[in-house]
Amino acid sequence: FYRLGEFATFLGDQGRDAIIIKRLLTFENLPAIGPVTSVGQIYLGPFYYYFIAPWLLLFWFRPVGLAFGTAALSTLSIIGVYLCLKNLFNKQTALFASVFITFSSILIEFARFSWNPNLLPFFAFFTFYFVYRSIQKKSFLYFVLAGAFLSLSSQLHYLALFLIPATGLSYLLYLMEKRKKIRQFLTHIFVAVGTFLLLISPLFLFDIKHNFLNLNSFLKLINTSSTVTRNIFAE
Repeated sequence: FYRLGEFATFLGDQGRDAIIIKRLLTFENLPAIGPVTSVGQIYLGPFYYYFIAPWLLLFWFRPVGLAFGTAALSTLSIIGVYLCLKNLFNKQTALFASVFITFSSILIEFARFSWNPNLLPFFAFFTFYFVYRSIQKKSFLYFVLAGAFLSLSSQLHYLALFLIPATGLSYLLYLMEKRKKIRQFLTHIFVAVGTFLLLISPLFLFDIKHNFLNLNSFLKLINTSSTVTRNIFAE
């Protein structure tokens, strides 16, 4: 938080987000989509706007409030990581990992300005944690939380979509190992998938209303090579 108000990054993305969140808080517009990616022009889900919005209100609509919100949430996430690892392993392991996270220069840099990908490392961690705990404990709540954090992570940055095959593979391997309990486990998986789809549904509804704009942009990105500007093997 040291001199955060003076040195927080405030570029085009931060200005755009501040305007959108201000309109959200004043009920001028409730967004169904989030930020657009720099490559491919694909829209993310709106989760980040709603999640960070209270901080703009807390600072009386001063955009620096969003930077303080990111810093505060990143700090609280370290405590969450500590509690999760303490639950999985022991106090020493949790403390050791938390110290590394606390003094990570990259995470400190990301925590000092408002941008949707900045919170992704923590949301990705909690996604893996709840996926593991859902398999371990077979608890209905853990499956809901696994689906929720997977959905929220994918709304922070599309790189989080790589969590989906990892999650699916984890559940598939468990199903192959525990075939006798397949019916109960499949029910829980459907709960996780349902939670994922529910939280990302505004983006799907937007796509349906606008002739699948997002889907077409995504397919265009996959099918074209124009985004690759150099051949790394030729260097």
